[in-house]
Amino acid sequence: MGFPVSGTISKAANILAKRPAVLVPLLLSWLVSIPFIIYISSPPDLTAYSFGTATGWLATMFGAALVIGLLSIFFEGFAISVAYNSISRNPSLRESAGTAVSTYLYLLAATIIMIIALTAGLIALIIPGIFIALKLSLAPYAVVVDRLGPIEAMEKSWKITKNNLLSIFLLGIVIFLPAFAISFIIGIMAGVSPLAGAPQAANAYADILSSLIATFFAGLYTVSMALVYKKLR
Repeated sequence: MGFPVSGTISKAANILAKRPAVLVPLLLSWLVSIPFIIYISSPPDLTAYSFGTATGWLATMFGAALVIGLLSIFFEGFAISVAYNSISRNPSLRESAGTAVSTYLYLLAATIIMIIALTAGLIALIIPGIFIALKLSLAPYAVVVDRLGPIEAMEKSWKITKNNLLSIFLLGIVIFLPAFAISFIIGIMAGVSPLAGAPQAANAYADILSSLIATFFAGLYTVSMALVYKKLR
């Protein structure tokens, strides 16, 4: 059964071309993450520091990652709302930001529950983890679009993804495989560029550029999944 993967991606690309505002939430998320990307691209040699200094650095890293994670959930809801609205009209960023705020706690709860479920699945075996990820892949869309609670959203995603798992899996592969390939090439180029003599700077520039490119592919994926949710809901 399933849905046409190539047709869905093609339609999503056309929407992005006509309504590039869809990328705004994801670009904002990318901008917020840049300081963290630079920080982790050039970690200090913790063995050269005292235990207290090393512990403080790790605590700072954890705190920064937590803040960015919490912000990313807002930007995810923002992006989903903009993407879904862009299917039929020019999206209002203000309206979509308001939707992201009003559904934030539900999306946060759903994300936490899904992470626990995915972790359990991956610990058991990789395949169950992938299966759970695919079955719950539309839960964030159910939260943001239909304003469902976390449990109801996951139940709906579990139901409507029936007979569509292969299509959803292929959609992700087709979109993100090129992104991974480009990131790999950027990493190689950074190693032989004039910045190669300054590996920390080279890593930082490569990571920033790779994450920016991944942002555009993430926009294509978000719109594609919004189209899938609209079709299956």
